[in-house]
Amino acid sequence: MLNIKHILNYIIRQILFLACSFAVTVQALEIVKDNNANNLNLTTSWVGGNVPTASDVAVWNSTVVGANTTSQGGNLSFGGIRIANPGGQVNIDGSSSWTLTLGADGIDMTAATQNLRLAPANISFALRIGLAANQSWNVQSGRMVTSGNQNTRGALVTNNGHTLTVDGGGGVYIGSYEGAGGLEVQGGSSLFLRDAALYDYSGGLTVNDGTVAIRGTFNESGEKPLGSGALTLHNATLNLTVGNFDYTHGNNVSMSGNLSLVNSSLTAGNPARNQTFGTLVINGNGTLDVTATGDGKRIIFGSTTLNGNPTFDVGSFAGNGIQLGAVSETGGSRSITKQGEGTLILTAAGTYSGTTRVEAGTLSLTHGSAVADSALIRIDSGATLDVSGLVSAWSVGAAQTLQGKGTVVGNTTVAGTLSPGASPGNITFEDNLTLSGTYDWEYGDLTIVQSLLTLENTWVLNVQEGYGLQDRNDVDGISVALFTYDTRSYNAPASVIGFGGYLVSDVRDDGDGTIWLDNVGWAAIIPEPGTVMLISLGSLIIWFRRRSV
Repeated sequence: MLNIKHILNYIIRQILFLACSFAVTVQALEIVKDNNANNLNLTTSWVGGNVPTASDVAVWNSTVVGANTTSQGGNLSFGGIRIANPGGQVNIDGSSSWTLTLGADGIDMTAATQNLRLAPANISFALRIGLAANQSWNVQSGRMVTSGNQNTRGALVTNNGHTLTVDGGGGVYIGSYEGAGGLEVQGGSSLFLRDAALYDYSGGLTVNDGTVAIRGTFNESGEKPLGSGALTLHNATLNLTVGNFDYTHGNNVSMSGNLSLVNSSLTAGNPARNQTFGTLVINGNGTLDVTATGDGKRIIFGSTTLNGNPTFDVGSFAGNGIQLGAVSETGGSRSITKQGEGTLILTAAGTYSGTTRVEAGTLSLTHGSAVADSALIRIDSGATLDVSGLVSAWSVGAAQTLQGKGTVVGNTTVAGTLSPGASPGNITFEDNLTLSGTYDWEYGDLTIVQSLLTLENTWVLNVQEGYGLQDRNDVDGISVALFTYDTRSYNAPASVIGFGGYLVSDVRDDGDGTIWLDNVGWAAIIPEPGTVMLISLGSLIIWFRRRSV
């Protein structure tokens, strides 16, 4: 006899299975906008007479034969919006008392032939948009979603703790954005955050292969176009156009890949302003590039952590700069490279241990220990190391090397190694130089001191192999310049170390503005007679042993 209870349980399980299967496979319905301007909350506005719900996607396609401007008509909840191929731009107007809530389908314009405008162009808060879930506004290249313009706040987008992702390569213009959620930009897309807007979001801004442009006279006390959370930037561009005053963003920044910062002014002809961020973490070996529309302004960061070997490229004007706080390293020894005609300013004691290379422009140290752990400081031809802002002379430590063909501005003491040129070349000191460490010199090198040269009694001359001296017949026994100076306090070197067959007999100072190295040349090494006899005898013994085998 069948057990009725078991039969009922089986039927219930099958019903639940079918119900779950249906729930998994069901998709949002697409409801098409009809060819009229009726309010969106009316059944007559939609093909089939059904107003989209929170589970549906509202679609504008070829059914709409021209530009379509319509009003929200009241509170609405759509699963999403898709713009396909209507006959003209789609404009959705509303009221500050109505909210259009969008679900996880967001805005789909991956195949759009027209743009979408949310809220009237010249009315602030004329539409409220709420996010009911994390979502993407996926806009293909060449298309735009706009909410307001540079003179109005447009729609107020409230994220309700969710993240809005801008994707697809097109552009999204958000007049105002608030809530605990964040913003993401990716896929080559552009996000525009504009003037007279309210931005109060704390979930962070992430840019992964995209551009964020801000433009406005933002209120320092509350309106933060980049939000109050962290900035996570990978192959990103930030175009920062603010009013005629310095501005503090305050965001902590983490970058990877390349980051381009464009610092410009709202007013044509006015210089860019100082713009200040929080801490900076650099991952990988990318380039942080800064350009500006005027001279003398900076992008300022706090303490900086290197998890890679970045390049800082400051262009446009010589007076523009990137300013960093204490620079530290993680994950091994890290190096930095300075490029561009502008200035990189290091303002606090640093602990990174790799190379500091100035390929172009200026590296300015306003703290005496900014590069104290950097093993090699190299200044290339045409580049400048500026230490003139220090209270006392800048010191190159015993474990450090100062090298290159550039110029040092400011009083300098070298307790480590001074190595002019780079096979070979001249290094220039515009101010005082005191040398108490080692002078690595090769034929063709010269140190030019335009003020006071002080050679302590501990300095060592280390003659290096280089520049083919051993192959030159015209240098044997000549005198060559080691230093030129304006004034000097001279002590002979504590020792002279010659490399290989170099002949160096004397370092000479005649007080004529040049310190000379005399009797430089290459000597062939000829063994003494006793040594020759021992070598010959050894050869004979080896020969006889081989014969007897």
